[in-house]
Amino acid sequence: MAIQLPCKLALFQPFTSFCHQDALNGTKQCVSFPLWVSSGAVGLASAGSSRFVNLGTRQARHTLKAAEIFTPPPIDNDLHAIISEMGAIFSEDGVVETFQNDKDALAAAENDVAVVEMSQIGRIRVTGEDRIRFLHNQTTADFQKLKDGEGCDTVFVTSTGRTIDLAKAWVMKNSVILFVSPSQRQSLCALLNKYIFFADKVEVEDITDKTYYFTLVGPNSSKVLDTLGLEAIKDKPYGSFMHYAIEGTPVTVGVGSGLASPGYSFMLSTDTAGIVWEAILNAGAVPMGAAAWEQLRVWQGRPAPGRELTSEYNALEAGLWHTISMTKG
Repeated sequence: MAIQLPCKLALFQPFTSFCHQDALNGTKQCVSFPLWVSSGAVGLASAGSSRFVNLGTRQARHTLKAAEIFTPPPIDNDLHAIISEMGAIFSEDGVVETFQNDKDALAAAENDVAVVEMSQIGRIRVTGEDRIRFLHNQTTADFQKLKDGEGCDTVFVTSTGRTIDLAKAWVMKNSVILFVSPSQRQSLCALLNKYIFFADKVEVEDITDKTYYFTLVGPNSSKVLDTLGLEAIKDKPYGSFMHYAIEGTPVTVGVGSGLASPGYSFMLSTDTAGIVWEAILNAGAVPMGAAAWEQLRVWQGRPAPGRELTSEYNALEAGLWHTISMTKG
């Protein structure tokens, strides 16, 4: 018999976790996903309904009493362990190279929906009163036009306008989260810190190891959001994002896969990554590894540093017109 905890819509209250502290002082609409458990599975209850999303068929490791609130030990939700059990092959630096299903995953990305564990993507948090002006001057996008809850693609360039990296930005109330290529993560942190002058009120923090990052890609990506009760984000423009919570832990969902194909991105804590991963799979997404993603990236024309993005080309020559503001000062 399943134990169902209360499921309800709630106003998002600001968290003070590593990636959201000082960033969410305003209220946001939030869906709170309660856990439900049975003797054989762990799941999430969809908001506003009695439907359940089964989070897996792994044998439950603990006997539950009806009056108890289930709080599994961290190992039960460890994403690395869950993915390993699926037969994933990891690279030496811990990247999920393949689930040994590359052909099926690519077909799903084209015709249905795939989910990619992309936590190797760098995540840099920029805070301080001058952060918007600072990033406006350091990249090609017009950050001064962006409001809380909006985002964009942008390009980091050299002093001569040559490309360094194609990045994505989420502008929050008191911070900006930058998503950058794995190979550029450390060098971009160093570059940003280099150009922070004495009077600048800007701080740069690498939060990559404190968070996880998933990407949904494919024409049926929105159906996964429907199943999980995240449909409020679907009609938002590209780059937009919303904050949600799972048992009080923040999850941020943004519009866009990073490719030409439709999709969504998830940034979440280490505590909830395993739960959300299994929920997405049980909502119909096919897991995809880095090898298949690399093929998809090339097919859909997204340039990457060290490959198509080099010091020989500027952003216009690389075809990244959508990242460049021609009118910003």
